[in-house]
Amino acid sequence: MAREAGAGTIDLDMVQVHPTGFSDVPKGFSDAPGRSLILCAEILRGSGAVLLEREGKRFIDELETRKTVTRAMNELNQGKYAIVVPPDAAALTKTHMNIYTGKGLLHAVEGVGGVEQFIARRLNENTFPPHTLSTFEEMSSNSSKVPRKVHSQLPVSGTYHVGIVEPVLHYTMGGLMVDGDGRVLDKEGAVIPDLYAAGEVMGGVHGENRLGGSSLLDCVVFGLNAAKSVCKSESVVKFVASNGNSIVTGGEKKKQEEVVGERKVVTIKGKKYDVTDFIDTHPGGPIHVEDGEDLTARFTQAHGNDFSLLDRDAIREINSSGVVVEREKKFYEDYGSAGGSWREFLGRRAWFILHR
Repeated sequence: MAREAGAGTIDLDMVQVHPTGFSDVPKGFSDAPGRSLILCAEILRGSGAVLLEREGKRFIDELETRKTVTRAMNELNQGKYAIVVPPDAAALTKTHMNIYTGKGLLHAVEGVGGVEQFIARRLNENTFPPHTLSTFEEMSSNSSKVPRKVHSQLPVSGTYHVGIVEPVLHYTMGGLMVDGDGRVLDKEGAVIPDLYAAGEVMGGVHGENRLGGSSLLDCVVFGLNAAKSVCKSESVVKFVASNGNSIVTGGEKKKQEEVVGERKVVTIKGKKYDVTDFIDTHPGGPIHVEDGEDLTARFTQAHGNDFSLLDRDAIREINSSGVVVEREKKFYEDYGSAGGSWREFLGRRAWFILHR
């Protein structure tokens, strides 16, 4: 839309690839076309997990940069690889392990034999991987042919957690040309009036590659700068003056309505929720639920006790009479993408959050 309005772009060819996205469909999710893969966090490799190809060999220092690890995977051209989390690493990353095992993305196996069976079944058409044992022994004796910046112990026995990963598109460094005040520029570098950008839609901040965590720069820093620019905008000042000193008109309360048709109603911590309209807009990808299912354990495993996440326009609480419980619409729900919690859209809604 911005390009149609004449906006210029920068660094669109700079796309960051993450070497480890889980290939499998998470438990409870739908295998929809174009489904996004769930990231296998780098903390697992940082804590000691290793990557194995289909014959059971390590092929790269797992602590190299994302670009280097991805290049090594692509050069092998096997498509998918096994990530193997040894017992010590699993103990250091309990939160991640609970999430990934709960979603069926990591699987507990016993010892080197269990790892060999997993690789044979998932990567090697049931053919035994001949180098797994030697890989484990070399790592345990610190004599591996493939060095690792921080040594990892791979004992022959013990409980391992294994999964299947592949490189995934992770972040776009490129986007719209924006000045330091969050104002969008045209192809000649001139400011386009009343058009602002923050978040990953903007480009030119990170160069060829992004440091981990620094996407907050796009969202928070430029969100704040764009918000300040909006406040100074002559067009906005006039709009506020003509609308009773308020950008946002009060949200009307939803009327009670009967739940009709084929709906999916689930239970979470003793309350009933109609999640029919939320299934396809779930931020992590389309989810699979059964009508009448109790999702309490599944919800708390993924989100803890943050039940405020259920306060969305696409999730409707149902009372004992089968009627939608009246919900007050938040002032910011008409701005940014459809579907829910302000947490996902902070960059886009910074002005409304800060100046309401």
